[in-house]
Amino acid sequence: MKKRLITDEDEVIKLYTIDKISITNIAKKINVNPISISKLLKSKNIKIKYIFTKEHIQNISGPKNNKSIGQKGKKCTLITNYKNMANHLRYDIDYMWLLQFKNFDKLKFLNCTISRSRDYNFDTELYINYIIKFYYDKKFNNIYNKWIKNDKNIWLKPSLDHIKPKTKNKLDTIDNLKFLTWFENRCKSNINIDDWNKMKKNINFYFI
Repeated sequence: MKKRLITDEDEVIKLYTIDKISITNIAKKINVNPISISKLLKSKNIKIKYIFTKEHIQNISGPKNNKSIGQKGKKCTLITNYKNMANHLRYDIDYMWLLQFKNFDKLKFLNCTISRSRDYNFDTELYINYIIKFYYDKKFNNIYNKWIKNDKNIWLKPSLDHIKPKTKNKLDTIDNLKFLTWFENRCKSNINIDDWNKMKKNINFYFI
């Protein structure tokens, strides 16, 4: 279902500042894109800060999820991993913001995708929008889950792609980014997306 535009800005601001509802839950409640809410709050000079109840933190670091994870010979809780992630990011992000994304491995993968490459020039705002969008993005999750289920087959690994090639002076914007499998991204290379879609429909023509 297509997300609606924000029609009642005052209601969104109330939900966030007074009712203390997270951006993600507001987006679900009024059926809008989380990125739109984030932009609205910033345009009103409202600092984005995520407040969690004790129950929420216990859900993340409690008995069910409080498995020790080895890091350089030491054991640490999952919540400590979120803190370490925030400390190593190049962006002004508090670990409490990261806690809303409960699948730590998926969040880590999204971070690694942009941190290990020089192809992406992100600032804090773009980073926030990137995480919010792709953590919940249907296509990314389809690719990611298939990659996991197939023992992380390299050909299926999610690979971030510029829809309009960066080599053609296209800037990093959320709308210009999407995930493909590693195999498809390598095949696509710098081909324009329209041309690439036509080629996929006639893919056998190119196998000789």
